Amino acid sequence: MTTLVVLQKFAAKWPPSLLNMNKQVSRSFSSSSRRSSPNFSRLRRTTYLGLGLGIAYYADERFNASSLSRTLRTFGTGAVIALDYKINFQVHPPFAESIIALHERNAERVYALLRANGGLYLKIGQAIAMQSAILPLEFQKRFARFYDDAPQNEWEDVVRVIREEFDGRSPEQVFGAIENTARASASIAQVHYAVLPNGQKVAVKVQKREIAQQVDWDLWAFGAIMYLYTKFFDIPLYPMVPYISQRLLLETNFTNEADNAERTAVNIESEPRLRGRVHIPVVYRNLTTKRIMTAEWIDGIRLSDKEALTASWKGVKGGGGLGVRLADVMKTLVDLISAQIFVWGDVHCDPHPGNVLIRRSPSGAPQLVLLDHGLYVRLEPALRRQYASFWRALLALDNKELQRISSAWGVRNTDAFASATLMRPYGDTAQLLNDAGVPVGEHEDESASERAFVMQQRMRASISDILGDERAWPRALIFLGRTIRMLQANNQMLGSPVNRVGIMGAWAARALADDPGIPRAERWLNWWRHILFRLALLASDGAWYVSRVRQVLGFGGGMERDVEEAVRAIAKRNFGVELNHDPFDG
Repeated sequence: MTTLVVLQKFAAKWPPSLLNMNKQVSRSFSSSSRRSSPNFSRLRRTTYLGLGLGIAYYADERFNASSLSRTLRTFGTGAVIALDYKINFQVHPPFAESIIALHERNAERVYALLRANGGLYLKIGQAIAMQSAILPLEFQKRFARFYDDAPQNEWEDVVRVIREEFDGRSPEQVFGAIENTARASASIAQVHYAVLPNGQKVAVKVQKREIAQQVDWDLWAFGAIMYLYTKFFDIPLYPMVPYISQRLLLETNFTNEADNAERTAVNIESEPRLRGRVHIPVVYRNLTTKRIMTAEWIDGIRLSDKEALTASWKGVKGGGGLGVRLADVMKTLVDLISAQIFVWGDVHCDPHPGNVLIRRSPSGAPQLVLLDHGLYVRLEPALRRQYASFWRALLALDNKELQRISSAWGVRNTDAFASATLMRPYGDTAQLLNDAGVPVGEHEDESASERAFVMQQRMRASISDILGDERAWPRALIFLGRTIRMLQANNQMLGSPVNRVGIMGAWAARALADDPGIPRAERWLNWWRHILFRLALLASDGAWYVSRVRQVLGFGGGMERDVEEAVRAIAKRNFGVELNHDPFDG
């Protein structure tokens, strides 16, 4: 018994039999050979990595609308551009032919990124297209293309969104007869023509299916990139991001758009100077949700189609044009935007030509139809009055009042900000110095690359001066500037038929005189100022008439064109900013 226990105790230490030993050695050799093989280990890691990436890509595309892939593409492109500028943004770039070439290739990179990502990125591209004051000309020219129609989604995607919004019902069950092909497609939605069972023609605006999943990722990526660029290039862009993101997010909520449209319709009806001249399509609330908006279908001519607007009227079925005056059309648009800014403080910030239709009223006068009410800003009464006072002071050359208001907004360079607000030169800028302390005009003997570098440095300094203390700077001014730039571009596109600046100034002064929120004594004073101001505007009207006569005689392109030429010259010479003529010109 003792012998058996001892044998069992030491059995594990005994050599195995030849047969067992052969099996163990074979297994050990095979396993250790595979583990020790570098090629096998590398292949296995590569296979696992590829499989994991493939699964992640499929899941992101299938269940997350490619949001992660688009974000990674954004950061990759952003890193390349930041590195390129960090290395090559100097007088003599080591890896670029010139500063201009540096701008061109990076404008192409950003354009390709925004096009590839689509959705809200296209909306950001449109915003970039209007920011002439902060971007080189190469970027402005490239991004003007974003005002063209965006690709439309497949009908299957539209059906899916409609079913999700209307308890599984089909488009035909909800709307009756509806076209499968969109009549128009934009960055976040497309519009389908439909006829309701009662015969009413409607426009069905359907949000693109992927937007709901992408929006949070897109806005986060936008904020992160702006933060990095603020740190890299010392331009205070990031503090504006939360406000911009909030506006873009509201634009994806179509019930908010319906609210904006209905509120604007009420405002127009309450204003005798606009009643009957402007129409807002009626919204069908029972067919409107967060991702679908149904409104009255309007047949009209786009603002940009000058030939159709002015061609002879041959009746409803005559096949001619509208037979209206461009001056009447443009004055209505300027009056509308001025009332929104100075009277109601409720501003449509996307009045590009695609959002403005013109139709002929029974009286023969043009009636303006304003579409797409997603992007609005609301001005608090105090800011609205300040902005009206700022405009009145601009045209009255009241530099003391301008300085007071701009200081309250944290602006350090009042003349530059005034020029950006008017979209025309203001103040004495001839003696301005660049950031290196060299008087303007002393760079004629430098190379194109050297001049471009100095201009860009000056531009960065001027932007910082305009933004000043970003904590005090009213965020709504970002979109007000965009709106006024579009208004100026529309007037210029039609040949400057009206004195835009004079009309806006008159609305600003009248708004201060009529404002019931201002004490009576101050209102009487404002009325007196308004009368004097209207007399002062005669000089502005005189300048417009002189420009108009020169235009008719073939010696100029109209007041807006002449003003823009002056703005371009001053902006380039004094601030290093090179402006594109027409932001809608792709």
